Amino acid sequence: MPTLISAAQLRPFATNCDYTALAPMLDREAQRCEISTPRRIRHWLAHLHHESQGFTRLEEGLFYKTPGRLKATWPTRFKTLEAEAPYLRNPQALANKVYGGRMGNSEPNDGWLYRGGAWIQLTGKDNYRRASAWTGLDLVKSPELARTPSVACVIAADFWRVEGLNAIVDVDAGEAEITAKVADVAERIKLTEGDDLRQGTDEINGGLNGVEDRMRQLIRAGAIWSD
Repeated sequence: MPTLISAAQLRPFATNCDYTALAPMLDREAQRCEISTPRRIRHWLAHLHHESQGFTRLEEGLFYKTPGRLKATWPTRFKTLEAEAPYLRNPQALANKVYGGRMGNSEPNDGWLYRGGAWIQLTGKDNYRRASAWTGLDLVKSPELARTPSVACVIAADFWRVEGLNAIVDVDAGEAEITAKVADVAERIKLTEGDDLRQGTDEINGGLNGVEDRMRQLIRAGAIWSD
């Protein structure tokens, strides 16, 4: 099968990542999970780019040092600046504070063990357990695997497959007329793929967090993986 994602394509899209090593991993998993059309590829990569800061972050950043940031990020968990103090510059304690006792995290250190990881920022023991079922890897026993590039690509592709996101982003009826009338690629993507992007964002994030940046990345990807 022809290459779907090459290093030459990934380089301008995610310049700061190790695109030479990463492209074959992404290509392998895209082939496996039938992320095989330009439209499917650009949506998949746009979401992953946003979640991972351009494929440079395999785990959630939990090192906070500025007073007020925790209160702004988790206002129900930190009511005062004094409440923040023990968790500044202490990512493990912070993860256990904000994620402990929910999302399947039941043991004292589960918040830290099952912090956001992989390109899609998998969070919580329940989600690591779900990903174990998709991938056949025991990510509950070995959560650190999710924070390796190769396994992160497997998780990202299996998530896309299990959640039916190929079908969500595929061409809808009636788009041919818009495509024929709108020459500008960015504008055409906004008009024909914006709803698909928002639906995909909700599937991945449980809301529309970061949808503006996801659209920017989708348009950028559309210039590389074009129909």
